[in-house]
Amino acid sequence: MKLKLASAIATFAISLGFYATAFAQDSYTVQDYFPLTENYHAWFEGDGIEFSSYDVYFDYIEDNYVQTRTVSGTSMLEIYQVTEDTLYLWYQEPEMYDPDNYIPEIKNTVDVPVDVPLQAPLEVGNTWGTASGQREIVEAFIPLEINGTTYQDVIVVREYPDFEIPENETVEMYKYYAPGVGLVQDYYYSEIEGEEPFSVTSVLHTLDTSGTNHQTVVVGAEDGTEEDGTEENDTEEDNGTEENDTEEDNGTEEDSTEDGTEDGTEEDNTEENDTEEDNGTEDNGTEEDNGTEDNGTEEDNNEESNTEDESSEEDGTEEIDGPLASDYFPLTDNYHAFFEGEGIEYATYETYFDFIDDDYVQTRTISGTSLVEIFQATDEAVYQWYAQPEIYVRENFISRVRSQADEPLDVLIQTPIEVGNYWETETGAREIVSIDETVEVGDETYEDVLVIEVYQNEETEQNEENQTLEYYAPGVGLVLEEFSSVAGEDEEPVVVTSTLDSIETDGWYETITVFVPDEQGMYLEPVEYELFTETDTFMRGDFASIFQGEHDGIPQIAPDGLTINFMYTHWNSNPSDNRLFVDFSNEITELRGSTEVLMTLEAMLHTIQNYYYGTDMIVTVENEPLHTDGIQFNEDEVYVPDESLINESETVQ
Repeated sequence: MKLKLASAIATFAISLGFYATAFAQDSYTVQDYFPLTENYHAWFEGDGIEFSSYDVYFDYIEDNYVQTRTVSGTSMLEIYQVTEDTLYLWYQEPEMYDPDNYIPEIKNTVDVPVDVPLQAPLEVGNTWGTASGQREIVEAFIPLEINGTTYQDVIVVREYPDFEIPENETVEMYKYYAPGVGLVQDYYYSEIEGEEPFSVTSVLHTLDTSGTNHQTVVVGAEDGTEEDGTEENDTEEDNGTEENDTEEDNGTEEDSTEDGTEDGTEEDNTEENDTEEDNGTEDNGTEEDNGTEDNGTEEDNNEESNTEDESSEEDGTEEIDGPLASDYFPLTDNYHAFFEGEGIEYATYETYFDFIDDDYVQTRTISGTSLVEIFQATDEAVYQWYAQPEIYVRENFISRVRSQADEPLDVLIQTPIEVGNYWETETGAREIVSIDETVEVGDETYEDVLVIEVYQNEETEQNEENQTLEYYAPGVGLVLEEFSSVAGEDEEPVVVTSTLDSIETDGWYETITVFVPDEQGMYLEPVEYELFTETDTFMRGDFASIFQGEHDGIPQIAPDGLTINFMYTHWNSNPSDNRLFVDFSNEITELRGSTEVLMTLEAMLHTIQNYYYGTDMIVTVENEPLHTDGIQFNEDEVYVPDESLINESETVQ
């Protein structure tokens, strides 16, 4: 087996040398630097920290998407899309041991990429922004020697984090991509004040594409069928048996990662996919079926509970004695609540559940301004992971927050649900002071209400003059907030309350402004439209249907069949730098006549820009620069809609 593998690697190296010399540098595309290679299994050798060594598998390929699995102590599932010009990272989720294909779901539900690791033009100085920071090509077409192999025409991308680094400190991150291979080196270096310099390197050690030890499932673009002979899940078990038997032959034996890399995370035990994720929460620290590789059975796959709480990874089976935290924070589809306030102007507010993903919810609270928050409601606790004011649009940030946030901002509720339970948070502390309160709110009476006192610091005795209480009803959620403060002996106490007035779960209407060309085709008229909205409504679908005249009162301005492939912002809290990225389907090129094209395009882009409060835009068609009758965009050309075309005096209700 070792001779067979060595021969395969040697053949690959020879073909790679031919590939590198057969193409001119200007012929390379981003796809060359991230090829979707079937049966891809790479082992990266690390230095610096324990988990810098890891294995990468290409589990599924569908069209120009690939679902990968990186295993190093734990498992990370990622979904990429690679085009000639751009490499997108659309999904990233740790602790994923389920081998199912998530590509179709992500393609249909995720609007905003987590990251853009690589983007054309492939030249030094090319810089682009992403949701997680900035990227720049700092070296291009250089040779790079790794473990005796010299890779030609390597591209080096520097990653700049999205947080400010003090001038006297250094944080450097680089990724090295080779044509025909993909990622070959990952490097991190930091010099932090008061600490020793620190570096981590991961370099490609072995790349096996023979299919002997790992097989990629290739899903047909037309009919969704699998094309590699592993279309039935129950046949993949054979692949797992073979992989387990041959791990030591490819330099990625189990003891190199200590987690059963090759056997416990591949797409083999898929007879029971709905329990695979729980296999990563076993007691013995492995991702396998809790020892199933030793006895050839899979009976242990069913022993885990269905909880998806990441904090219970150790066994996933611990039962909570008493009420669950999630009982007091139900993730209700189409949740729209109105709270009546007293004491200050902004105590009255509305809350919407915009997106729900597993046990995460993205909420939007409107009270003079807008606050977007992301919570996770598990059996053990309710976490607040994200809070950002001044966001007025519906854009799903859950996947990015899940992949990037390390620590919750707050823990609203925590088990056990019993009086005296006290826990510290990032902002202070919380304590359960009652679990059986009866609360009358309007015409409703809620029983067994959970009451939590919120302390602004960890010293409860310093909270005597200022008291904040939150009331949660089981099966409902928050029903009352109370804040009281005594500023001085001679002053009246300040009491602020927000009381639940109503909850609607049938969806809601939001007012958006749609711009349409006037009858003369000279100006754009703004039309106020009430758009029906529900939880998990993605605006790109709504905008596409609006532009095609599928909503009453809005004329069709786009060709039939037009879709918006993606539409997202930089996720930048700075309103003066809010670039939009919009990609249309090919139908937009059916527009003819320079005036018609210009006004139609201006109408659609003004509508999108107005909704997202955008400053400028990058507009593409199927990831390529827009070329249509009368309008041609250059690569990465920034488009600014022409405000002079808007006829402000004509606003149609």
